[in-house]
Amino acid sequence: MSLVLAGRLGLLCLLSSLSCWIMGAWAHPVAQGSMTVVVAGDTITMHVRIAAEEAIVANAFAPPADQATTIPSMLQAHAAYLARHVRLTVNGQRLQPTSTKPVSETIPADERIDYELLYRFPADASSPRSSTRSGPLLRDLRIEQDVLNEFEFAPGNPWEATFVVNITAQGRVLLANRLLTSRTPIVYADQPSGRLLDGESTMAGQDELQSFSDYLWLGASHILGGYDHLLFICALVLTARSLWDLIKVVSVFTLAHSLTLTLSVLDVVRLPDYIVEPIIAASIVVVAGGNVLWPTQRRAHLRLLIAFGFGLFHGLGFAGGLLEVLGPQAGSALAVALVGFSLGVELGHQIVVLPLFAALRLLHAGPVNELVRSRMRATVVRYGSGAIMAGGLFYLVAALSMARLGASALPG
Repeated sequence: MSLVLAGRLGLLCLLSSLSCWIMGAWAHPVAQGSMTVVVAGDTITMHVRIAAEEAIVANAFAPPADQATTIPSMLQAHAAYLARHVRLTVNGQRLQPTSTKPVSETIPADERIDYELLYRFPADASSPRSSTRSGPLLRDLRIEQDVLNEFEFAPGNPWEATFVVNITAQGRVLLANRLLTSRTPIVYADQPSGRLLDGESTMAGQDELQSFSDYLWLGASHILGGYDHLLFICALVLTARSLWDLIKVVSVFTLAHSLTLTLSVLDVVRLPDYIVEPIIAASIVVVAGGNVLWPTQRRAHLRLLIAFGFGLFHGLGFAGGLLEVLGPQAGSALAVALVGFSLGVELGHQIVVLPLFAALRLLHAGPVNELVRSRMRATVVRYGSGAIMAGGLFYLVAALSMARLGASALPG
């Protein structure tokens, strides 16, 4: 093997390792929910909506002695868990909830659970200088959380919970559609005038821009935190022999998942997770398996058809991540969320696709004869796809057993 060829292979390994490092640094199983904070009089009510998965995970990973044995007790225990892991600070003082409870003692058909956490203003907020006719003066508010962070999905891969937050005070919107993660708290500070509760709403263009940025991040993190989507797109990229091949397959996949993502958000087409997730996992196995069996055959039209067909189901999977946090939005707020999330999904794809494609292109450059180049390519496609297929089989088994696993984790 020539020195030039060895250098190319070494650089290929380096770029591939870098891509894997990026994926590993970002990849966390994400439980998504929403949070509405309502300030009324001297009371602050935090309405939290989460997927049932979050409560089930917290119960399943809890020490055996602390695991609930009935659904009502699991929901009550998770309400107390939220009170410990969601931190509310008002006017510089950390508040403890005076009441924490699930809204219902059952898991609804949509598998979304609602909780109410009630807080009182700090004691010094009742003085005349700290109050208005409509109630205590809210000078600043901060929300932090580390929900599920102590539980590992796999060694070194902890769970991550995210919430889309809305804050209102005396009927006025203070913040809307802001993303709360364990690394990015929500902070609201009053204007220097000190007239937060009696002033005008701060929901303006700047707030919509921040909302767009939050949903962009949510879309990107949904991709970079989801190995299933990344494995599928990597299996497609491995067979791209030119930039035009890459553009075609990525465009077809983007068109398909954007179509079903939009239709799902608009409540036109929706499928349950127990159908969507196994099909997404199967898509990895099908594409990667085809690469292993026919690493040198292009079958361009067939690959485009497969990318489009399975892309429709990947879009439904993306929609699940968005719908869990979207809530009852309409008009410009819905458009901002949908466009920001969709662009974030594409950004997440390109963070992986472009370095991988650049690495593969190294196999075609330089004075290497066509026979050696073809063998190198076949080897990379076959073994790379074999590893991807193994990951796909893992996810397929996990998806097929998820319903049974979830049922066994449910108390009662």
